[in-house]
Amino acid sequence: MVGARTWVRPNARAGSKLPRSGHLWAHFGEHLYRGCRAGDIKDGPKVHRIPPMFKGEVVSIFIAPEEGAPTVEVPEVRAVPGSGLEGDRYFMNAGKMSKKNKPEREVTLIESETIEAVARDYDIEFGLGDSRRNVVTRGVPLNHLVGREFNVGETRLRGIKLCDPCAYLESLTSEGVRKALANRGGLNAQILSGGVIRPGDEVSD
Repeated sequence: MVGARTWVRPNARAGSKLPRSGHLWAHFGEHLYRGCRAGDIKDGPKVHRIPPMFKGEVVSIFIAPEEGAPTVEVPEVRAVPGSGLEGDRYFMNAGKMSKKNKPEREVTLIESETIEAVARDYDIEFGLGDSRRNVVTRGVPLNHLVGREFNVGETRLRGIKLCDPCAYLESLTSEGVRKALANRGGLNAQILSGGVIRPGDEVSD
């Protein structure tokens, strides 16, 4: 498939089937190589296809001023590299995990499709802000953005790790939420370049 991008894991076996044409994403150790051709990959693992180019949007934005406080929907928010989202608990070092002071605490995202599925498949009342993630998106493959840079409006982010649901989140919402969000709890991201994020902003790689 011409133009297909592929994610190649480090411990791949040689001889894995790769597209004869089309660019690859190859990950060896801590380095990500983009734009190589199938013939350039000598050691190859299992190959996992990731979405080529995508274009989604911001549905809504939420912040919470302090640990455990209800999230508040806002019409816009300023993203500040190294700090987070203005007005949010992690921006003010008041979040539950603030002491760890890691870049992935700067902003969190979740797919609106996931929120809808939780309510539908698990019969749980679960609104857009109940996940306690900051940015709700639509049409964005968040699970595939770990280790990748992407744009949210005028800001640029880097996906750091999946935002797995925890017992603390379940204690603030409803029983069963942790199970319902397993493997689709969203994304922790670092802010690379700041700016204002608004609902309707485009999300793209």
